[in-house]
Amino acid sequence: MNYPLKKTSILFLAMVVLFSAKLPAQVRSLSGRPMDTAALSVYIKKQMDSLKVPGAAVCIMNNNQVVYRHAFGYANLEQKRPVTEATLFEAASMTKPLFAYYVDWLAQKGMIGLDKPLYQYLPLPDLDYDPRYKKITARMVLSHTSGLPNWRADNRGQELDIKFEPGTQFSYSGEGYDYLAKVVARITHTNAVTLGLRIRRDLFIPLGMQDSYLVWQDGLEDRLATGYEDGKTPREIWKPKVVNAASSLLTTCGDYARFLSAVISNKLLSKPNTELMLSKQVKLPAGHIITQYFGWTDWALGFAVKPTAYGDVYAHGGTNEDFQSNFMIDRKTGTGFISMTNSNHGHELNKKIEALLIN
Repeated sequence: MNYPLKKTSILFLAMVVLFSAKLPAQVRSLSGRPMDTAALSVYIKKQMDSLKVPGAAVCIMNNNQVVYRHAFGYANLEQKRPVTEATLFEAASMTKPLFAYYVDWLAQKGMIGLDKPLYQYLPLPDLDYDPRYKKITARMVLSHTSGLPNWRADNRGQELDIKFEPGTQFSYSGEGYDYLAKVVARITHTNAVTLGLRIRRDLFIPLGMQDSYLVWQDGLEDRLATGYEDGKTPREIWKPKVVNAASSLLTTCGDYARFLSAVISNKLLSKPNTELMLSKQVKLPAGHIITQYFGWTDWALGFAVKPTAYGDVYAHGGTNEDFQSNFMIDRKTGTGFISMTNSNHGHELNKKIEALLIN
């Protein structure tokens, strides 16, 4: 079953036309191959219908600027509310690169040391029984080599444990980001709520990310997309009351493009610190599920690395049950994409968009 085409008002159509007029009529792939934007939009809509993805916001970048930005389908099927450029999506784990950038910025200011054990800033009583936790650093957390599990709730007894000697291998961990966020709150004299306001002041506002939030604010309901699992609404709207450095970002496609543009152009980080952030820290084990599915082979600080015929690109994805999003960016050419969806089939759509840019 295909979702019906969205019905929009004359005013909304006029806004889309005015916005689109600001963007170039042509998009280029990593190879420099031109891509017709009208054909691209038709292709994406066709794939959405096939995968039963209700809504998506897609941005494509060339030369570190957005050259294609399009809203597709519905933010809410029941209300027939269309996705617009202002629609907020749960970015899920795409929160991690942004938080990593903030930590690197704090390191640049001398407020945190990437290789200083985190317990020296803030002990973690849950791991007092295992002295190895005193070796965990911010660098290990951001490169997923801390040894901490993804989430303690995945363990049989829901206990927090260390899977291996910190710093020796890769294992994706949200718990590591949670611990690091507590440390960042301590050194910035904030808490789990006000840290979101501090990051908004230090990062979002300077980068022009006016539509990005790490903690829920009143009045966002009408802008937030509703998540769908196989076309059904599986849960109520998530309104994060505290900062989750691994997953609580609510944002727009355009705002995330502003973030990637800042990364590539060294806007807040110096060039040497950007080089450090994007340098490979660890190789994923052969046959790792992440490599098999996304093609990512290495991890930098907060960013996955994917080899292509045109060199390495940086990437990340996000999954909050029924929200799936992805980005990819080539540092040399400033070519990449951001795709945000309100569906549990979003990654399949996003991989097709990525393939258009890479192949």
